[in-house]
Amino acid sequence: MTTQTESMTAAFEQAMESFKKTSEAVLNMQQEAIQQWTGMWPTAMAEQANPLKQFQEIQKRCGNTMTDLLKRHREVVDKQYDEAVAALEEAVRMGESHSPDEFRTRLEQLCRRSLELMRHASEAQLKEFQEALAKWSETVSSATS
Repeated sequence: MTTQTESMTAAFEQAMESFKKTSEAVLNMQQEAIQQWTGMWPTAMAEQANPLKQFQEIQKRCGNTMTDLLKRHREVVDKQYDEAVAALEEAVRMGESHSPDEFRTRLEQLCRRSLELMRHASEAQLKEFQEALAKWSETVSSATS
């Protein structure tokens, strides 16, 4: 029994480490993108004939982009919360197990589901970030042209 627990603990720790590395990579990508964007703004604004009008257009595009991104983010977060509530309900039902084997089976299923949920969450975050980066890059490039 302790070997199974140790192997499940090791798998969970490995998944958490992977999730941590993914989160760090996303954070680094975000920081690099921000540095590139801030580097583009002064030259983009200086090259325009009417900077005020151009700034207002960029501001409008940014507002629309942010609204779209936040709506998508809310949808993703709502889905993640629904899945987390279902997993929590499943964890509560583990106490209804009638035998150690049934408990072990339910625990394995719960651990697998939790790992799958974490994987889906990190993939969704990465996809959201990539979409945001693409939209912002498109906004900045269209503003400079």
